[in-house]
Amino acid sequence: MPYSLAFRLGAAYVEARHFDLVNAGDYAQYVRNIKGNRVANEVLLDAIGLTLRPELDNDYYREALEYHLGLLYAHLGQPERAAEHFELSGTLPHAGGNPIFSEQQTEAAAIRQHQLAAVGRGIPLVFIASMPRSASASLTQTISATLDIPVLRVSSGNFPYYFVVPRWLNLASAGGAVTHDHFAASPYNLTTLINSGIQHVFVLVRDPRAAAASAAVLYEPSLSKLGRESLARRMVRDVLYSYLPWLNEWVAASLDKSSPLKIHWIHSHKARADMDAAVRDIVSILAPQHPALEKYLAQKAVEVTANFNSGDDDAWRKVVDASDQAQMWDAMTEDTRALFGFAP
Repeated sequence: MPYSLAFRLGAAYVEARHFDLVNAGDYAQYVRNIKGNRVANEVLLDAIGLTLRPELDNDYYREALEYHLGLLYAHLGQPERAAEHFELSGTLPHAGGNPIFSEQQTEAAAIRQHQLAAVGRGIPLVFIASMPRSASASLTQTISATLDIPVLRVSSGNFPYYFVVPRWLNLASAGGAVTHDHFAASPYNLTTLINSGIQHVFVLVRDPRAAAASAAVLYEPSLSKLGRESLARRMVRDVLYSYLPWLNEWVAASLDKSSPLKIHWIHSHKARADMDAAVRDIVSILAPQHPALEKYLAQKAVEVTANFNSGDDDAWRKVVDASDQAQMWDAMTEDTRALFGFAP
């Protein structure tokens, strides 16, 4: 696959900015010693700048623009506009994140090749929507290793507002893959699933208070240094505005008797305790329609542990005061409490 971006290091540009670029290189090496290689790369990329290669034709950049616009509109909360641009981009599902077009193409092509090989073996799509920080990486990668299928994503945006991309879902629905997605049960997403002929949706869930606490520590480590109050404030906000609305929507969708979707719950604490049993449960649901899966019922799963922290579902109670605990409890629907047996 051709790459589209290159460093802005033409002779005239370097000559014009020679002093600045020398300083940028020195500063990047200084940053590496203080904050590590990732941050140093960001500093250097920002300082040098990137350019589009002129060797690639207009059609290539048309598809690239459609894909980049799709990403933009998905993150702006405009799924219909995003879907239109993703369709015009001709892109295949990739492993997630927001890579630039050339990297997305390279990754997606490798995934597609692996997927089609698994389709040839009769392996279906294992369609999972998961709450972040619920052992989703471990579960999907274990399924991937056990069934020899790729992990891909069919959504774009930010949690809890990920939107399912119809083009990517339609391509994934051919089978031979497992999804690692965090999209919600929004009306748009549910309609997209139904229109694509999806039948079984496995929803991986964890106590939203525990998941949000895990995310606060993982993604905002500086909060831990600032102390209990900052960590609790971030966690409570995420529970009230992200994790609980996501879970409440899926619970409501599971109780909709008119929906053709069959929603199957996977409890994070059970999956973490016995990943082999969790995978076996999923396979046993899909095997009646897909005989190629039957042999895996007699095999032990190839367990993979990824992105796993302590897994303590009660750690949040140590940093959240009584009034905030009550606020989160009150925001939880009665159906959600009853379905999962959460405690105040």
